[in-house]
Amino acid sequence: MKKLIIALVLLVSSFASATGGHFHPKKVAKCEGLCTEDQIKAAVTAGIDELNTWKKIDAKIWGPAKVESVTRKDFEKKDGKTLKTWVVTLLNEKETDTTKNKTYLFFLLDGSIFRNNDTGVLK
Repeated sequence: MKKLIIALVLLVSSFASATGGHFHPKKVAKCEGLCTEDQIKAAVTAGIDELNTWKKIDAKIWGPAKVESVTRKDFEKKDGKTLKTWVVTLLNEKETDTTKNKTYLFFLLDGSIFRNNDTGVLK
């Protein structure tokens, strides 16, 4: 009986820890190895769709937005390592408030989308 209870507790606890409430990077760019600027730019719509699926961005607002720039940036992580990324700046020309008219999409060099924010800086 103890073994049955332990097995049930382990089974239930494995479901509890894998809730799906967190986002994992997903490759959305069509490139082999490291992506180019053009490949990242072509993947913006797929990136927005993926972030929208995880409720990280509103595709209705940012889907039609203009790609203002695509830039390679390196960010220093807390552990001293460097995270190499592509940062895509999106401009929503319909929004007149300049504090709300931009968002930034972050891609890994392999074309995986992993974050967005309104500052363009990873913390």
